[in-house]
Amino acid sequence: MNPRRISRRFEELASTEKSGFIAYITAGDPSCGSNARYCSCSRVRGRGSLGVGDSFSDPLADGPTIQAASNRALAAGMTVARSLEIVERFRTKSELPVVLFTYLNPIYAYGFEKFLTQRGCGPVQTGY
Repeated sequence: MNPRRISRRFEELASTEKSGFIAYITAGDPSCGSNARYCSCSRVRGRGSLGVGDSFSDPLADGPTIQAASNRALAAGMTVARSLEIVERFRTKSELPVVLFTYLNPIYAYGFEKFLTQRGCGPVQTGY
């Protein structure tokens, strides 16, 4: 994985004075299989990137739409490990920049070291 994939995308957009599009999906909603199709459709004329939301049982800051998506995904058995698998599978097929959105609680429960070294995720950048 190239750790500068997101930075390169912003540089490309700035140099051409074009805007970008970030598609957002909640991992596992409505199913893991459908996520693969959504991920492959999210690139918009070479200017897009993908945001993948890790399902969480109490996503108060995300609003009702993402809360409902998280609830559906969790009811269908979505886990942190499965969210990371979705990103990893997508990464084998695309160079599209991917940002994983999550909360601290799921990472804590999964294990910090395990999360930070998951294959396919590359270097982790945090911010708010």
